[in-house]
Amino acid sequence: MKMKRLLRISLLFCGMTSILWGLSMPVEAKRIENEKGNQTIETRRQEESIVQVEDITGLDDEFRALEEESVLIVEEVEQYRSAAKRKDTQKTVVIILAIIILGAGMITGIREKKKGQA
Repeated sequence: MKMKRLLRISLLFCGMTSILWGLSMPVEAKRIENEKGNQTIETRRQEESIVQVEDITGLDDEFRALEEESVLIVEEVEQYRSAAKRKDTQKTVVIILAIIILGAGMITGIREKKKGQA
């Protein structure tokens, strides 16, 4: 008697479980579809972030190119400055030599004049 009762209760429990499980299956299917949709949205976001990373990589390349151009410009400016300094130095040397030659000529002229007077 107890066995029959236990068997009936277990069958009743299994039946109720299967009924409840059957009702939860569509709910579970909807939840899975929602998760799938969320994963699809997340996948799209990840793809967009990958595209953004690729854009950032492109920006890095552009910045690297700009930096190289800036370095070249700075080097050219330094070359122009050093050329200008050289030019100024050359002008100074020429002026000093001209003054020395003029002075030597004047001293020679004054000595010749003194020799002629003496």
